[in-house]
Amino acid sequence: MPQFVVWPDGERKAVIKRHFKEVLGFPNCIGAVDGVPFILYSAPSWQPAAFINRKCSYAIGGTGVCDHLGRFTFFSTGYIGSMQDSLAYRKTPLFRRPERFFQGSEYLVADADYALIMTVIARFRNPNNNEAKFNSYLGQARVKIEHAFGMLKMKFQSLQNLPITIEKKRDMDKASSWIIACVVLHNFIRQDIEEELVHDEVRYQI
Repeated sequence: MPQFVVWPDGERKAVIKRHFKEVLGFPNCIGAVDGVPFILYSAPSWQPAAFINRKCSYAIGGTGVCDHLGRFTFFSTGYIGSMQDSLAYRKTPLFRRPERFFQGSEYLVADADYALIMTVIARFRNPNNNEAKFNSYLGQARVKIEHAFGMLKMKFQSLQNLPITIEKKRDMDKASSWIIACVVLHNFIRQDIEEELVHDEVRYQI
């Protein structure tokens, strides 16, 4: 994971910022963040009620950040399904140690479930006309993370019904490792796609 799920450095950040500014209109944005449920194939026998999410399914939660190409730059998982996305984010180092990840006015875009803080710009709840227009623009940027989650689950369909029974706490570690392995493979594949895009751009310039 440390090799393939990597927070962007200065040069990489510049590329991401340029896309979010020039294409989507959000300067200094370095990615989109959201939570994702991984539905369990069977009900847990260990604290089952804690795993029921808002859609009444047994699930394990995750939090991901992706760049403009759908590559995950941060990912954590192993949360009970009933935990809200905003609370799960507050447990990550992105929230607890923001100085390690954000410089200056850098931020992530997020859904209305997230609180508006210095490093996260979220959609307005119950917006007026101007705020609704802003929400529309922000939605075009935030959809990157929804697409990333969609591609992840489409490639690795075991994540749509995770075939691990949670009978004790250590089974959560096994489930988390399964999910992380799929995230790493997703980024490995996206890396090849990115390299092809770079080569195509160089050929076009030549």
